[in-house]
Amino acid sequence: MTRRYALLGALLAPALLVPVRPAAAQFTPTALATLSGADRYGQSVVPIGDLDGNGVGDYAIGRPFATVGIETEAGSVRIQFMTSPTVAGATVNLNPGGLLTSDNFGAALAVLAPAPALRLLVGVPGFYGAGNTIEASGRVYVLTISSAGAITASDTIDDTDLPLAQGDNFGASLAVLSQGVTSTFLVGAPQSNCTAGLDCGSVVAIGYTGTTATVAGRIGGAGGPNVTQAVLGIAAADQFGRGLASHDGMTAFVGAPFADAGGANRGRVYAGTVIGGVLTASAIHDGSTLPGLANGAQFGYSVAARTATPVQVAAGAPGTNSSAGAVWALAYQGGAFTDADASTNTPAAGSLYGAGVALPGSRPGYTGIALAVGAPGIGTVALTQVTGAVLPVELTAFTAVADGARLTLRWTTASETNNAGF
Repeated sequence: MTRRYALLGALLAPALLVPVRPAAAQFTPTALATLSGADRYGQSVVPIGDLDGNGVGDYAIGRPFATVGIETEAGSVRIQFMTSPTVAGATVNLNPGGLLTSDNFGAALAVLAPAPALRLLVGVPGFYGAGNTIEASGRVYVLTISSAGAITASDTIDDTDLPLAQGDNFGASLAVLSQGVTSTFLVGAPQSNCTAGLDCGSVVAIGYTGTTATVAGRIGGAGGPNVTQAVLGIAAADQFGRGLASHDGMTAFVGAPFADAGGANRGRVYAGTVIGGVLTASAIHDGSTLPGLANGAQFGYSVAARTATPVQVAAGAPGTNSSAGAVWALAYQGGAFTDADASTNTPAAGSLYGAGVALPGSRPGYTGIALAVGAPGIGTVALTQVTGAVLPVELTAFTAVADGARLTLRWTTASETNNAGF
């Protein structure tokens, strides 16, 4: 029988529909680098492909509280070149110029086009719009990055391109739905308001051609400004859109980490199809269905997804255990969440492990790296390596029947992955 390596190590074992789950693969977190926690290094992390052409995948990592010149918390993004999947090499800090105090450049990251022709989306949720008069309305940069990590072209999307309000925090999260001449991506504005109250949150769907941004729609709480699609259940302070991910051009995963689901601020992750700026919510995972979540966990603060069968989704819960943090691995298939496992990593209190999360998976250059997790409370990013294997089957029944001195085993399976027959 063939075996497969669990892509999330101990975080994601295949769902067994019998009481006993096989032992999950072992995983080993390796610190990519450690900077000052005051910079919030690791607030966002994204694999960008092999930028320098050495055969190893590189990363972009957000430092949204970094001081730039005399501007505190203006923010920065570090390009981290790698010499092997777990060994860090040279670094370059990106700065588009003109950043001001509390802009928080680098709070969110996404790849619009992978290396070597890298186009990087960077969220700047603290940006003041309308000539520095609309506080924290937010902005997104579209940066073209050279193989040396230098900015060669820059474009911005802000209140000059779409209606934004004070405190929206547009750019707090990012996810690319589709790439091409015309691309579509999602931008979180988690502190936008709705009729339910403050900080309900919303997600803006952007169509982007060249340097022209068009709003395809805005998804959020009922009665929110410019909301074209209201999602039922969004309440004040939920911060819908704080976490965002996509994997196939139309499926979106949206975190609302401060939702009171089963308890205070336990958090929630929505899943659904986005077409023309409309979200068809098909599944919800939250504190009412995940008994392991405690109050204040902030499940869904960050979200990442990777195409597989079932789809693999990682959701950060940085408020877990005195803000030590945790990451949950979710399986999503057929429009429903089918399984969930919490990480066994035990970071120190205040680490905020899970504030940023990415799934390098089987992409070229990221061999063996299942998960990248930011812990900005202590200024580090952990890369998780898989070192074990799990059964590649999903059992629906398994029985043992005595037959004289023999024991007859009978079973049925719901699925078998990379397996010649079980």
